[in-house]
This record gives sequence, C-alpha cells and structure tokens, in this order.
Amino acid sequence: GFEVRISHEVINALLCVALIVYISRNFALKIAYKFNLLPLLIALIVQSCAHAAFYSTPFAICHFDKTGMLFFSEGVLMIIYASKQYFILHSLVRPSLIARFSTIGLIASIIVPVILFSIPAPELIFKIEIFPSHRISYWLVCICGFVNFGISAYWILSGQIEGSSFPVIIAAYELSFAFPEAIKLIFMFHTDDFGAYVTLEDFDDVAFLITALFSFVVLVLENRRKHRVVASANEWISFGNQNSYSNCEDVMTN
Repeated sequence: GFEVRISHEVINALLCVALIVYISRNFALKIAYKFNLLPLLIALIVQSCAHAAFYSTPFAICHFDKTGMLFFSEGVLMIIYASKQYFILHSLVRPSLIARFSTIGLIASIIVPVILFSIPAPELIFKIEIFPSHRISYWLVCICGFVNFGISAYWILSGQIEGSSFPVIIAAYELSFAFPEAIKLIFMFHTDDFGAYVTLEDFDDVAFLITALFSFVVLVLENRRKHRVVASANEWISFGNQNSYSNCEDVMTN
C-alpha cells in the first residue's frame, strides 16, 4: 500500500476555505467568481475531505472489498477528479462564447465539456471498461488539464482576461496539477516506479500550497485594483458635479 498523509489534505481544505471567505467578503470578487472559482474551490474542499476519509483507513488503496465509507469516499473522490478539469474548461471558454454567440455560445460551453467528461467518466467513476486500458481515461483528464493551461496562457498573453484573474489562477493551478499528474501517470502505468509516484505526491502537497498562496496574492491585488478604479471614478463624478454646480452658479449670476 501507499503511505499517504492525511494532514496535507486538511491543510488543502483550510486553504480553500480561506480563499472562499476572502472572496465572499469582497462584493466585486464575489460577483466575478461566483460561477467559476468559488464552485471550483468548493469542489476541491470536498475532494480533500474525501481523500482524507479514504486514506484514514490504513492501506485503503489495497482493499478490494471496501467498506461503505471507503466505497463512498472513493466514489466522491473520482467524481471530482474526473469532472473538475472539464468544469474549468467550461469556465474558461464560457465568457468568450457568450460574447460571440450569445445563448448558443452558453449552450456550447456546457455541452462540449459534458461530452468530453462522459468519455472517461464511466471507467473512472463506475469502473466500466471503455478502453483497452484504464490508463487512457486518466490520460484524458490529464490532457484536459494541458488544454486548460493552454487556453489560460492564450488569454493572458493576448491580453483578453478583461480584469479577471481566473485565467492567471488556473494557469498556476494546472502547472501544479497537469504537469506533475502526467509525470505520475508515466511512473504509475509505464514504469511501475511507485517510489517516484509517492515522491511526486509529496511534491503535490507543496505545489498546492504555493498555488493557494499565489492565488490569494493575485486576488488581493485584483481587489485593490478594483477599489482604485472605483475611487478614481467617484473622484471624476465628484469633480463633474462640482463643475456643473459652478456652471449653474455662473448662469444664475449672469
């Protein structure tokens, strides 16, 4: 079995809770991220809790006859593992598709990720053999992570993020997920080097911590930038009102 620590899953969940609290306490951030980052953070909390519950049983991954708790926690874990990348894909493409194609764009941003999710989902979640090797389903999820990173990088480099930090946060997240996940899959399925796999699991702990802290800094900077924009706009409105009042006084004097 694997020697998996539970403590880092608790830390991951607490970091996500902290980000949710910060976003929820800032109206502008709450409006901006209520349909993308906030649901993703909630999913990551559930995933961490399911991961901790599953590995609270020693050598849980080696149990073929799983208890009810193991069966349920593993099911929740695999549902989120299989779906979160496609939710991120939906969140990344939705704004541009809606801007260009309106309602049809919204529908497409939902249907396409759902179809892509339905390909690996039966095998990952229900253990239904779809492909000659179950490793293909894991690779499909990993490839979706690379696609998400590419889309995020494109929005950032082309300057089309429109004040949103979501592509920046997702680019950082996929750096800590997709690339290490690909290396883990190579060690897991193609070299049978489980020691290297466990080492990369330890790297995941540090990577998620760095990503969460980076996301917090990015959100703080965005919140300050939005406050400066609002304050500047209020100053212009106040200045315009003063000019209007002065003009009125001049008219009345004349």
